[in-house]
Amino acid sequence: MQDSYLKTENSDGNPLFKQENNFPINLNWRRKYYWKVLLLRLTAFILDFFIIFMWLYALIFSIFFNDYDSETTFLPRTIGFLLTLFIAYGIVCGLFEASKWQGTPGKRIMKLQVSGIDGNRLSFIRAFLRNFYKGITIVFWVFTLPFLIYNGIVAKHFWHDRLSKTDIGKRL
Repeated sequence: MQDSYLKTENSDGNPLFKQENNFPINLNWRRKYYWKVLLLRLTAFILDFFIIFMWLYALIFSIFFNDYDSETTFLPRTIGFLLTLFIAYGIVCGLFEASKWQGTPGKRIMKLQVSGIDGNRLSFIRAFLRNFYKGITIVFWVFTLPFLIYNGIVAKHFWHDRLSKTDIGKRL
């Protein structure tokens, strides 16, 4: 006697589940999804730049360079300004991302939310570290991308070729 939950055909002998492939399966769905979300994230970042970053920049700049009178303190003030700006941006964005909004105002406008891999809301420490790492990534690309572009396009050698004094060309 066969249990009912193991039946694969009905009393007429026809299969219970008929599988038909009348529609094409898009095996490359992640690529389209990645670019769509990337554009949304970039737009959210630009919005956050004007909503959060510019206000923080103006506030912290006025604190650090309010009584600027000497060129001897330019470098220490600039370093202090940039570090304070970097940390303040991480704190503000971290507070937004750890809140019930689960995202900064730009992400909220673009209907995006930040969550952990498990889908839960981030803690403040985790949100702060996320923005800290994002800042490091942005600084890295801002300072290295022009160098890479110059070496690859103008000098016709990428940085690893220049450092290793090698050249690459088409096989004859």
